[in-house]
Amino acid sequence: MPTLPNRQRKIMTGNGDAIRQARYAEKMRSQGKKKLTLWVTPEQEREIRSLFSKQEEKQ
Repeated sequence: MPTLPNRQRKIMTGNGDAIRQARYAEKMRSQGKKKLTLWVTPEQEREIRSLFSKQEEKQ
């Protein structure tokens, strides 16, 4: 059995939800994505949503 890196070994000993979330996070990272958490004003939220809406329309 291959040896897991310390970070993965630690995660894999968690409960089922933690394991599922860790697998999802790893999948997103492997696709080159980066998780961001932001605190924004309601106006900034509208602007961000508008920006993403415009990008989706282009695709």
